[in-house]
Amino acid sequence: MMRRRLLFLCALVVVASFAVGTGSYSAASVERDATVNVVADKDAYMSLLYSDDTVRLEGSGAHEVTVVTVRNRFTQPVDFAVTVTVTAGDGLTVKADAMETTSVSAGIGDAFDVPATIACQSPGQHRATVAFDVTATGAGVTAETTTSRTIEYLVNCSNNQEQTDTEV
Repeated sequence: MMRRRLLFLCALVVVASFAVGTGSYSAASVERDATVNVVADKDAYMSLLYSDDTVRLEGSGAHEVTVVTVRNRFTQPVDFAVTVTVTAGDGLTVKADAMETTSVSAGIGDAFDVPATIACQSPGQHRATVAFDVTATGAGVTAETTTSRTIEYLVNCSNNQEQTDTEV
């Protein structure tokens, strides 16, 4: 009889331990403070220097411009891909070396320019918009522009422009 009571008591303890559990949990919620520094394009690891204002160009012929200067501020060499898209009004032609994606490997602190040539085709005031996107990839590093950066060019082509047959 004593044995039966002991067996019953042991069974009751086992059943109770299954009902109560082992003290673990399946979810938790923790509030933590986080600080994210947002910096200007020129101060970022993928540093981008470009005009925020409308660029005004005067005179006939071709104008060599730097669309963007890209600097590697990462702590390692990085491969950059720059894609430029141009929209030009009548009277202008725009040729950017990176109209299709251009890739450049840059060491720590290295910088490179992405140039374009804007050429007058007829006298008057004309507009061009140059947009660009940049992606950086390296060992354990990926960065990209989340929106295209754009630069507006206002070109005042003089009336005494020399007509050329060369394509820009």
